[in-house]
Amino acid sequence: MRKCKYILPTVALFLFLSSGGMFGKTKEHGTTLHLFMMDGKEQEGELIAVKGSCLILYHSGIDFSVDIKELNMLKVLKKSHAAQGALLGLVIGAVAGGVGGAVYLSGDGDDEWANFHRIILTIIASTAGGGIGLLAGAVVGSLQGVDEKIRIEGRSEGEIDQILVKLRRRARIPEYR
Repeated sequence: MRKCKYILPTVALFLFLSSGGMFGKTKEHGTTLHLFMMDGKEQEGELIAVKGSCLILYHSGIDFSVDIKELNMLKVLKKSHAAQGALLGLVIGAVAGGVGGAVYLSGDGDDEWANFHRIILTIIASTAGGGIGLLAGAVVGSLQGVDEKIRIEGRSEGEIDQILVKLRRRARIPEYR
């Protein structure tokens, strides 16, 4: 009976964390690009589509297009996922620490002091696991949000085509031709 009382909370936690609706989002916007032109100008905008070798972008109510051959470099701006990773790491670490502590410290004893001692040590293990998970999740989440710089100048036509394919996948309308 003792093990059965952990099944329902474990299943509920698994369903909560694995549901796509909690953390997942549908693609509503294209990625944000920061463009560095050959003539020294800079522009920023949301990538709407890639048509041929032109990038179609949107910024402040204005659509504009830029030929990729006019670019020196572009930067793909990404959002940091540190908070989301920290929260997920905290939950997973706390549950793992608590379950691990409870299993490790389980034993036969009817002494109230021994039971109290086991509960306190399980709480400490859960807190330590949560702290480790928090830090690990924050680091992993922030590493996912590092901006990507792509140098265009001096690349061959084949390399530029590969860059355009990658950018097309990140556009708001990826199927636009």
